[in-house]
Amino acid sequence: MLVPSVAQAQVLINEFLVDPPIGGQEWVELYNPGTSDISLNQCVLSLGDNGQDINFGPDDILTGNGGGKFKQIVWGSDSYLANSGDDITLSCPSISG
Repeated sequence: MLVPSVAQAQVLINEFLVDPPIGGQEWVELYNPGTSDISLNQCVLSLGDNGQDINFGPDDILTGNGGGKFKQIVWGSDSYLANSGDDITLSCPSISG
């Protein structure tokens, strides 16, 4: 009996910067370790307890190439993350690769 295998796309929160130097910007970096592109459509990146979210649309693609690809999400000078501790989460109804 053959059991089909299902490939699961994977997105990792790889790195982030809070409390940047004066004039700098906070950012979060997403990483795709796979070989297939991943659509982030309808995914939400939640930035801490202050209700700041980044909503992704159909044009937000995290490319894959076997060596992995990064997507850095940068926002303006407003402080979204608490410097003393926050949670960063990526929620997706479904991630397709």
